[in-house]
Amino acid sequence: MAPLRAAFRAAAFAAFAAVLAATALLAQPLAWTERPAAGTTGFTPVAVASGAGVHVALGNAAVAISTDAATWTRIDLPIPRDTTFFGRALTSADGLFVAAGASSAFDGLPNRNVYTSPDGRTWTPRTTGNGSLSAVAGLPGRWIAVGAATDDGRSAVTSTDGLSWSRVAVGQGSSSFAGIVAHPARRLFVAWAGDANGNVNGPEVPTGLRAHVWVTPDGASWTRVTLPGTSDVSRVFGVAVSGGGFLAAVRVSAASTRLYASDDGLVWTPRADVAVPPHTVPLFPTSTVDPAFVGGGFYVTGDFAAGTATAVITGSTATFTETVPSATGYTTVTRPGGSFRLNASGSLSAWSYVTVSPAEGSGSPLPPALFTAGRIVFAPVDGRSISAALPVAYLNNLSVLARAGADSEVLTVGVTVGGGPGGKSVLVRGIGPTLAAFGVAGAVADPVLRLFRGTTTFLAANDDWAADPALAAATAAVGAFALPPGSRDAVIFGPAFPAGGYVVEYTGKSPVTGAGLVELYDADRGTLITAESPRLTNLAARSLGGTGAATLIVGFNVAGHGAVRVLVRASGPALAPFGLSGLMPDPRLDLFAGDRRIDGNDDWIAATRAAQDSVGAFAFPAGSKDAVLIATLPPGSYTAQVTPGGGTPGVALVEVYELP
Repeated sequence: MAPLRAAFRAAAFAAFAAVLAATALLAQPLAWTERPAAGTTGFTPVAVASGAGVHVALGNAAVAISTDAATWTRIDLPIPRDTTFFGRALTSADGLFVAAGASSAFDGLPNRNVYTSPDGRTWTPRTTGNGSLSAVAGLPGRWIAVGAATDDGRSAVTSTDGLSWSRVAVGQGSSSFAGIVAHPARRLFVAWAGDANGNVNGPEVPTGLRAHVWVTPDGASWTRVTLPGTSDVSRVFGVAVSGGGFLAAVRVSAASTRLYASDDGLVWTPRADVAVPPHTVPLFPTSTVDPAFVGGGFYVTGDFAAGTATAVITGSTATFTETVPSATGYTTVTRPGGSFRLNASGSLSAWSYVTVSPAEGSGSPLPPALFTAGRIVFAPVDGRSISAALPVAYLNNLSVLARAGADSEVLTVGVTVGGGPGGKSVLVRGIGPTLAAFGVAGAVADPVLRLFRGTTTFLAANDDWAADPALAAATAAVGAFALPPGSRDAVIFGPAFPAGGYVVEYTGKSPVTGAGLVELYDADRGTLITAESPRLTNLAARSLGGTGAATLIVGFNVAGHGAVRVLVRASGPALAPFGLSGLMPDPRLDLFAGDRRIDGNDDWIAATRAAQDSVGAFAFPAGSKDAVLIATLPPGSYTAQVTPGGGTPGVALVEVYELP
């Protein structure tokens, strides 16, 4: 089996490295959409949060709310008479929105530096005592807001219900604070220093406290931690929550910001240095991000008039700059490209989303951003809101090498075009005689391809590609290996497949039966694929499988940015209701990344039923011997290998689905 597997990898993935490199270097701009935001004229947002089915942007004495991140409505806060409120921070946790800021009160009235709301629409001021607040974070049953230190050193307020708040002294040599974040899984809060206005650059921040964080589980007991490799002139610019821990951005010199990772907030490890151009100040966390939507990418927003911020990871750099349409408060978005996973030690699963603000006097900062349903959305400014769909990881190729012939041995491959509206270019190749160049003996000498819409509507066929120049160009564009001009291999190119399901049948002649390779390629190279783009959402192959050289091997590629969550199934007995015979009675499914086995399954479990239902896969009978696994995969090449669990070969179906 080893020679066959090696030949398969060479034939099916010879061009993957080149394709992935080309993808990483793409520099297409995001497609920005500007929408009116009714009722927000004069509104300037300072923070944004999502919860209870609504997005909320906080301004001074007002909020703007939206249920779809497209249409926004302004709501004035119920500011008590003879008091003021200047919003600075917003969070959503445990069914409650909490806004924090600075207030002033006259005639002996209490300061109300916190406002709370269960739904983003109805707000109530809360008494917090003296001292303005710069940041707030929450976990179920606990909220903490931090800010300016009072005369007695109490620079934080805490609450267990969001209604009653108490001032606490952090101690540990603390001063005022600029920010705080909360990690839901760790149930920890991490805060960092600032001046009385929440500015990390403020001259009032004590020199010896700028490279520290303060960690607490409850707001009552705090631990001050010095980040390693820092000096008195270093300063923590921001901390973000990511995967299993925290990510901190620390300015270590005038030209460099260092990123640190920590599992528990107490032990920090340097991960990478980010070269920051002059006059650009550092990284602040944005709102909570759902990596299922955005793929764990790393986005930087801000005014880069002096240059472009570049992220350097493991010796490679890739950057592209997005120009945002002109509007009040909007400047530039920069996205470092490439793979930004930091989990070499398993301590941090992906980068978080952080924001870069411009230096004082260098221009208007971008408003706060939220990431929802695969889009980056900037909170509305002065009656307008700007958003763009984000690039995602996606399935861009499927290859299956198997025994092919007639009747039950017809090699059948399926593909579904889904995602957003529009057509998808797809290249289909049926390789037979050219497999000899990769050491595959007994290949089909003259394959025939037939393409159907659904299972019955015939669309196209090819018997011998005849060195067609258009097919040769499409082959080169996707990075597939070239076919000899006179070969009897078959190729079909569809420049605009509309959404729906398609079936490819590979049959052989002279001889009828032998080894055959079918390849399906997403042919839209040079196009930025986003959550709203048409793309290949399901790839499937059905063939005879056995052991050794007869193993059914299906390869697929993941391209793009971030990671994609996939459902992989191997069906044998579940195919009986479809009238198929000679089925594999007990398929075993193993998933490989290169030569490394990363997952496997022999007999599916009920816990995967919801995922199967979510993509509309046909139902497996309870207790059947079919196999299912779920995996989250970064860009790379993978093989799903199907062997008979009981040793009895037969026909099996392998399916790969993009999960929502």
